[in-house]
Amino acid sequence: MDADLKELQDPATWDDERDEILPGANSPRVIVPVAFDADDFARVAEDAHRHRMPTAAFIRAMAVGRLDHESEAVATGIAEPRSVAGGARRGGQANPITR
Repeated sequence: MDADLKELQDPATWDDERDEILPGANSPRVIVPVAFDADDFARVAEDAHRHRMPTAAFIRAMAVGRLDHESEAVATGIAEPRSVAGGARRGGQANPITR
C-alpha cells in the first residue's frame, strides 16, 4: 500500500491533461447548531430512535414537515400565517435569528 500512496503523491504520475469538471451539489446544505435542553434532546433522540432515524435527520424531517403542514393550512384557509416561524420573540420584537 505504501507504493500506491507514493505513486498518488508523485506529481509526475498526475494526469493534468484530462481534468474533469464535476457539477456542484444541486442542493447545498447549511449546518445550523441548535442548543437543546438535555431533557428535550433526550426526548427527540428517543423519538428518532423509535422511528429508526439518525437524530439530525429526524430533527430536519420534523422541522420541514412542520413548515409544510403550516403552509398547507394557510393555503387552505385553515390557519392564519405567522410573522415569525414558531412565534419566537425577543423583547416584544421578532427574533431576527428565527426568520
